[in-house]
Amino acid sequence: MTQTDTSNRFVLALLAALGAVLAFVGWSRFPNTVMKLSSLPEKEQYPHRDIAPVIRTLTDAYGPDRLIYGGGFGADATGASYRAYRERLLSYLTDLDAEEQAKVLGGTAA
Repeated sequence: MTQTDTSNRFVLALLAALGAVLAFVGWSRFPNTVMKLSSLPEKEQYPHRDIAPVIRTLTDAYGPDRLIYGGGFGADATGASYRAYRERLLSYLTDLDAEEQAKVLGGTAA
């Protein structure tokens, strides 16, 4: 689908589906695919494993120009929970400079 129609963009949502990471990395070969980082579990949240290596793999595969940030927030979300989630995501993007982080946090989607 993406090989034959590059006029459309496709957004893939991680949604903490860690088992699908290899498939998502494979999709990065198509220039019109974008990876959305959302619903990232907290490090201590059982049964999730540390997602840092997964985020690094996806960052290496897609680069900041094809990564976007998505929330995955419920009705009980607050300003504080939104900020905490954003800071957690930034803690995984320390290999990117400030300009690249800004792309992931909204610049790429603009």
